[in-house]
Amino acid sequence: MSITKIAIYNPTKYRREPQPIKILNQEPEMIEFDTVEDFADYHEKHPDEFIGKTTKWLKLRFRIKGFTIVQQKNKETLENELCLKKESVKKPSEIRMEQLESKVEQLETKFNNVLDELKKTRLEMKGLCELIDDIIQKNNLAC
Repeated sequence: MSITKIAIYNPTKYRREPQPIKILNQEPEMIEFDTVEDFADYHEKHPDEFIGKTTKWLKLRFRIKGFTIVQQKNKETLENELCLKKESVKKPSEIRMEQLESKVEQLETKFNNVLDELKKTRLEMKGLCELIDDIIQKNNLAC
């Protein structure tokens, strides 16, 4: 008689410890400036934050009201330099958002008007029901 080995599945043997999740390409914390001067002051105090960063990263990190951050090549040094471009036209998404907000306000006004009419009708119906009840009681017309 020979002895054979039988493999038994043991789930605890293959269980792995949970690994920490790494976050790649995490968006930087947004810093907003009200004026170009505020942004220029920050740029002077923290020049290392701007070196080697892409325009996309800078746009995610910094927001200046009325301006967009762009980089242009300097013709003399052939290096990218940081520039601010004035936002002259609203983005299509902002225009669409304003249109939707306007329509929501119109619908809200119409809804409130219909609600007021329903309340008036309810009061009128209540008055009619009371009048009918009085007539029934006076004439002893019970159902």
